Amino acid sequence: MPGCVVCGPRAHPTQRRRRPDGPRRAQRGLRGLLGGERPGGGDAPGLERRCPAHVLTDLRPAWAGGHDGAAEKPWPGAAASVQDEPVSTPGFHLARVRAADDAALDRVLDQLTAVADACALDLYGHTDLVETAASVRVALLDATDYANVHLVAVLGGAPEGERDERGLPYATGEGEVVGRGELGLPVNDNTALAEMFVEVVPAHRRRGIGSALAQTLLQYAEDAGRTTATSWSGHRDEAGEQDEALTAPTGVGSLAVADPAVRFATGLGFVLEQTERHSQLDLPVEASVADPLREMALAASDGYEVLSWQGATPPEHREQMARLHQRMSVDIPTAGLDIEEQRWDVERVIRSDERMARRGYVVFTTVARHVASGELVAFTVLFGPQEKPEVVYQGDTLVHGDHRGHRLGLLVKLANLDLLLRERPASRRIHTWNAGENRWMLAINVAMGFRRVATEGAWQLRLSPR
Repeated sequence: MPGCVVCGPRAHPTQRRRRPDGPRRAQRGLRGLLGGERPGGGDAPGLERRCPAHVLTDLRPAWAGGHDGAAEKPWPGAAASVQDEPVSTPGFHLARVRAADDAALDRVLDQLTAVADACALDLYGHTDLVETAASVRVALLDATDYANVHLVAVLGGAPEGERDERGLPYATGEGEVVGRGELGLPVNDNTALAEMFVEVVPAHRRRGIGSALAQTLLQYAEDAGRTTATSWSGHRDEAGEQDEALTAPTGVGSLAVADPAVRFATGLGFVLEQTERHSQLDLPVEASVADPLREMALAASDGYEVLSWQGATPPEHREQMARLHQRMSVDIPTAGLDIEEQRWDVERVIRSDERMARRGYVVFTTVARHVASGELVAFTVLFGPQEKPEVVYQGDTLVHGDHRGHRLGLLVKLANLDLLLRERPASRRIHTWNAGENRWMLAINVAMGFRRVATEGAWQLRLSPR
């Protein structure tokens, strides 16, 4: 597909990241959001849910050494099978976050947020990508499309009391929480997949805490019958000229082998499948940048009209948006990641919209409609947490393959940016993620003024379900 939306006749249609229902991780902190489950949608490749907050530090804060050194030895075999008992290191215990709407959950969620804040500040120097406690609550209690297992690492011995099916005590919100882990399990599609995220506060790394969290989460994944685990790691810098480098099979993006997150991931048996560029756009965009791009897009898009809305999808557009979301799930560069087509219908669009509102996100959507047919053929999404009015995340962006070559990706992104700044003038920066090989969408973003701020590694591990 020669050229790009900005400088050539054809442009790649997609940009996105994990689950579109909230930030993850980074989405994926940020993990994945819009669309129902994955936040980094539009500008980064991935499934759904993910938050901007989760995708954040993912594996990076985890253990890369420690008392027994077990995590430094790759697991043998193409399909890893995690040991039956969690790794145990003196001085802390693991506890499970109970999906119950009670006072204990409020205390635990505050602890989870504190861990995420510490890890994000260490990696990025800010907490833009950290999901709010209220958002995590909704994700934990609503397992309609995406189930979650949350664990915490607490200093001291395990308390007495009720335990889960794996023998872990339930978190009470007491004690000092120094690490957290999350397992995301798609419910209605991609049911062989598990997404894993681990964070350990900087002062408590290299004690086996990250290893314990990761191996225990993988046990839950195998119990659930999952055959593949994925995760993402955040890196301020890629491998330098003097570093021994691990290059993604896509040929784009390299991470330093000596990086603690890389050592941790490879020690668990994960394989690097892809890298993503994490970019940031400072707002507002100068008119000298936006106006020429807008003129270019308008000149190339005769026969199409732009529609925009804030909040939930209008009823008359739900069916067509469901088709676009489903196409988005497989029309993005996913390298060797085991990601299957998602199942979207009107009901899922409604659920996703409602979930985003309950998680405290303000959502802005712009679509391009083909005038002659009345079909929606392109869309893009921006969303931001109400508690952080200056922060915005780019969600999915898609141009249907039959309608490429008209700069529709650039057209809808600029129109959505106009809507955002008009309705949410306090917005100061947009975070987005793109597969390193997605040069078409990257070209659009660079032209708009996005600059690279970090790189993420996309990792995959084969499991042996029980």
